[in-house]
Amino acid sequence: MTEMRWKLAMIVLLVAGWLGACTVAIAQGAHSGPPASQLQRNEQTARQDALVALASLRLPADVRRTAGEPRFARPLFGAGPTSNAHNADDESWWATAANPAAIIAYVRAHRPAGAAISGSGSGSDPAAALTSLELQLSWPPVGEQVYNRTLTLTVITPSRGDSAIVAQSEASWIVPRAPSERVPAGVHDIAISLRIGTGPFAERHMHTRTQLVHRPSTVARIVRELDSLQIVQPGVAYSCPLEIVGDQAPKLTLQFRAGPAGPALAEATVFVMRGRERGSGWNACDPIEFWVAGRAQTPLTSRTFVHQIGLLIGADIS
Repeated sequence: MTEMRWKLAMIVLLVAGWLGACTVAIAQGAHSGPPASQLQRNEQTARQDALVALASLRLPADVRRTAGEPRFARPLFGAGPTSNAHNADDESWWATAANPAAIIAYVRAHRPAGAAISGSGSGSDPAAALTSLELQLSWPPVGEQVYNRTLTLTVITPSRGDSAIVAQSEASWIVPRAPSERVPAGVHDIAISLRIGTGPFAERHMHTRTQLVHRPSTVARIVRELDSLQIVQPGVAYSCPLEIVGDQAPKLTLQFRAGPAGPALAEATVFVMRGRERGSGWNACDPIEFWVAGRAQTPLTSRTFVHQIGLLIGADIS
């Protein structure tokens, strides 16, 4: 009987220990979870950045914080900030009897650390008897995580009564390039072709010259550089100038091959202009188109890639 009780006690202890271990494991799993992706980390950084930017604003002591946008400001200011899917923002409102120009001057003189003045302006709505003054501050990007970091201050003044002050901070997080959108392994040669013209009517006198790059160190460097480029960010609107496209456009093409006569494992093309100051390939208006095994990938962007390739082949393109 004593032996039976001892066995039962041991079973109870083993089961209790197993349940306890399971409870600890489940609790640890619930708290740890999978690590955040780079996209999630970028988003978290951008949201924190927008909060910090707004908190860094210094205003004169005679302003009063308000709960939100006054009704009179809507005809000029609108219903509030508009954001794309990859943009964090925050805003605050104040009221003041001070001169609007003095408010703007104060912020200019007490701008946050690291901020540069990136724009200013004024507006009016005669029908609503409103005027406004605006000042925009900006910060440089944070690595490959956050860009478009701005703080915009607007002072809206009615014909009678106090002015309204609104401060809006914004920060866009960078959408990383997919790991699959890279130059495949096995590239040993790169055919670099430049179609460009000469003279005052260059687009009418096009010619193409091709240079084959086969030195392993140079091939590896070009592949590494292309693989490091960011994608054109989604949700960003550009006002694109009218440019010549199609067969009459100057164009740079890189074909990544396993051998001199082999098919292209990947290809990159971008429209270029002679002597352009680091403009080719830098935004959605003129991106670096990219293909892997004939399939289009997300377009790429860079302010320096075209210039570097131009230096390599001795061409006046940037």
